[in-house]
This record gives sequence, structure tokens and C-alpha cells, in this order.
Amino acid sequence: MDIELTIAQANHARLDLDIRALFAGRINGVDLDTARQMVVVHVDGDLTAEEQAALQSLVSTHDPLALTPDQISSAQINDVLASADSNSAAIPGWATWTEAEALDWLDANVTDLASAVTALKALARMVVALRNKTWPHLEGAQ
Repeated sequence: MDIELTIAQANHARLDLDIRALFAGRINGVDLDTARQMVVVHVDGDLTAEEQAALQSLVSTHDPLALTPDQISSAQINDVLASADSNSAAIPGWATWTEAEALDWLDANVTDLASAVTALKALARMVVALRNKTWPHLEGAQ
């Protein structure tokens, strides 16, 4: 079964990767017809209405600037790695605390929704810094 969907611009490799991730082994290919501004998805079998809606949503929200891990250059990876340490060190206190100190700080300072949001933002920054240190090719690979 071939499904044609309208798309203005696309990163073919990223779109193919995302569609294959959504439908696992059921995709036989993804072709991009830039002249007609269409993506043609070759599916093994039929898609349910829910699957068709999920595919349409994926295509309509596709970011043509999003890269696959293979498309990210080594220079970009080096930039991400270089900033990971400084970004995590810039989170006041968190970078050098022991686990006990971090838990004590949370107990003492997270007392309402606003302070919880502040703590969650610091945690999110730390998670991103740790991700970048461990898997630098993932930043920007949406």
C-alpha cells in the first residue's frame, strides 16, 4: 500500500527514520517527491485509521532542519561535548553536591509549586548536560 502525503520541505533521511521508528518493520520505503511536494510511504499491508492519523501527524509536524545522528558533524559533536561540562558546572551548587546535599537542598527549598518548577528546571539542565556528555550526537537530532 502506498500512502501519499503533502509536505512542503523535508529532510528525507530524518523523515524516513521517524516513519520507520513509528511503524517498525512495516515500512518498505519512504520516497520524497519534491516536485509535487509529496512524501510517498510504502507500507506492508494496510494502516488502521489511527495509524494513518499518526502518520499524518508525524509528516505535518516534521521539522526539515532536524538531523539524524549520522548527519550531525563531528564539529557539532565536539561543540556539544565542550559545552557539557561548563553547562553542568553553571548550575549553582548541583554540579558539586553529594547526593545527600542535593536531597537536603530539595527538602529545604522545594516548598511550593514555584520552587518545584525552579528545581525541575535545574534538573532538566543537568539531564541535558549529562546526555550531551554521554551521547553528544543526540543534541539537535530530533
